[in-house]
Amino acid sequence: MTTETAPGAMNTTNKRVRFEDPTSAPNDSPSQQTVNQNQSPKGLALSLIRAFTVTLRKHLSPIVLKCGESNLDLLHKMITKMNQFKKMDDDQDYIPRSANLINFEFRVTKEVENHDEFLVIKADTDQLMSEFKGAIKLKIMQALQLECRLLREKFYENVCTNMHLMVQAQLITDQSNLDPHKIVSTCLFYYFTELFDHTDLTIDELNATYKKTHGLPVFPFAIETPAGATNGMVLEDTVTEEDEGALTAMKNKDLCHPSLQLIRGALMRPGAAYFAREDAIKIDISLKKLLNTDTLEEATEATKVRLDAETSVDSELLEELVKKKVASKTKNLNAEIGQLKKQMAELTKKKPTGNTTPGTKKSGRGQPATKGASKNKKKSGTATRTPKKVTAPKAGDQDKGTSRREDGKKGTRGKKKKTKHRQN
Repeated sequence: MTTETAPGAMNTTNKRVRFEDPTSAPNDSPSQQTVNQNQSPKGLALSLIRAFTVTLRKHLSPIVLKCGESNLDLLHKMITKMNQFKKMDDDQDYIPRSANLINFEFRVTKEVENHDEFLVIKADTDQLMSEFKGAIKLKIMQALQLECRLLREKFYENVCTNMHLMVQAQLITDQSNLDPHKIVSTCLFYYFTELFDHTDLTIDELNATYKKTHGLPVFPFAIETPAGATNGMVLEDTVTEEDEGALTAMKNKDLCHPSLQLIRGALMRPGAAYFAREDAIKIDISLKKLLNTDTLEEATEATKVRLDAETSVDSELLEELVKKKVASKTKNLNAEIGQLKKQMAELTKKKPTGNTTPGTKKSGRGQPATKGASKNKKKSGTATRTPKKVTAPKAGDQDKGTSRREDGKKGTRGKKKKTKHRQN
C-alpha cells in the first residue's frame, strides 16, 4: 500500500490511498498449467515464456523474453520440417503437392483412345509418370533432410547464444564479476540431464557447439568434484566439512542457481511443454478416430438390423402413389398452360386502335398515307372534289389543283364560242 499526499498538506485529511495486489509468481510447471483444449504447442509454450518473464526485473524481462521467443520460433520451424519428412518417410504412397502438380494427359480422338495399341502406350506413360513422381519425392526428402540438419544446428547454436546472454544479464543484475562462460559450464555439468532430457542432444555435442559458437579455446571448464560423484551429481553421503571438493561443488551450485532459473523458465520448460502438447494432440486425434470408427460401425450394424427387420413396401402400391403425385402436379400445370393460351388468343384477336380507315395504305414507316397530292403520283380524274370558292387568278398564273385534261376542255370551249360568234 502506498500513500500519496500533496506537498505542504500534512495537516489535511484529504489523502489518496491506492491498494495494489501483490504480484505472485505463477507456477510455470507444464504439468500444472491450465491448457486450453484448442491451444497449439507453440501457443502454450509462448504463454509459459510470457508468464515467467512477468516475474523478472523491469529491464531483465525483455532480454529473457526475446531469448525465449527466438528459441521457440526456431524450435517450431525445425519440428514442422521434421514432421513433413517423417510423413513422407512413413507413407510410401504419399506424394507431395509440388510433385503432384506435374500431370500429363493424351489428347486424342475417341477412336484412338479405344484402340488396343493406345491403351498399351497409355499404361507405359502412366508408369513413367509414377516413377517420375517417386523420383521427385525422393529429391524433396533429401532437401528436407538437409534443411532439418541445418535447422537443428542453428537451433542449438541459438540455445548456446541465449544461455550466455541470459547468464550475462543475470550477473549484471547481481553485480557479480564472475565469468558467464564458467557459470554456463557449471550449469551444464550439474544439470544437463534435467535441462535437455526432452532433446536428442548429448553433452559432448552441446559443449562442442558452445565452444564453436563463442570461439573459446577451452570448454567446458574444469570443476572440482568429490569422490563418489557421477556426472557432477554430488552424493549427500559424501558431503562433509572436511571434503573440500564437496564444498566447492555446493558453492558452484549456489553461484549458478539464479542463472539456472532463467535457463529453465525461458528455454527448457517451454520446450518440454511444446513436445508434451504435441504428443497430447496426436493422442487426442487417435482417440477421436477410434471413437468415430466405433460409432459408425455400431450405427451401420443397427441400421442393417432395422432394415432387415422391416418389410419392404409393395411395388404396385408405391407405383400407384407415384402416379397420383405426378397426375396432381401435371393437372395444375396443364391448367396454367390453358390459361396462358387463352390469354394469348384474346390478345391476337384484338384490333389495332388508331384513326386509319379500311382501304388506306400505310407508308413505309407504318404511318397511314394522307389524301393530299403527291409529287410522284397523278390525281385520278374521276375523284370527287368539294366545291371551293373560286378566286380570280392573277395574271400570268396558272390555276392550281387542275389537271391537264380540264385545261384542255377549257381551251376547246373557248374555241367553239369563237366559231359560233363568227358564224352569226
